[in-house]
Amino acid sequence: MKTTAVVVVLLGLFVLCGCENAQLVKCQEENAALKAEVQKAQADTTAAQAKVEELKKKDKEIQTKAMEAIGVMLEKQETKNKEKDARIKQLEAELEKMKTTAESK
Repeated sequence: MKTTAVVVVLLGLFVLCGCENAQLVKCQEENAALKAEVQKAQADTTAAQAKVEELKKKDKEIQTKAMEAIGVMLEKQETKNKEKDARIKQLEAELEKMKTTAESK
């Protein structure tokens, strides 16, 4: 009977005072705050990775366009060089013709 009374009194004290431990409540709040920070950091990381991928894609497009432009410039230069070579050969042929004409006179 005495033991039962002690148990009842202790239960009454727990009910009146509460079973919450202030340190436990504080730790739970900190845990929730840290979990929220982790989720935010993960979202930020995902957004940053998406931005990096987008920048890589844009960089690749720019490099491709630059290479195409360089290719066009090289083709134009090659065409000009061929035209110059043809003109030089034509002038050399005319010069040879003039020399042979001058020598025969």
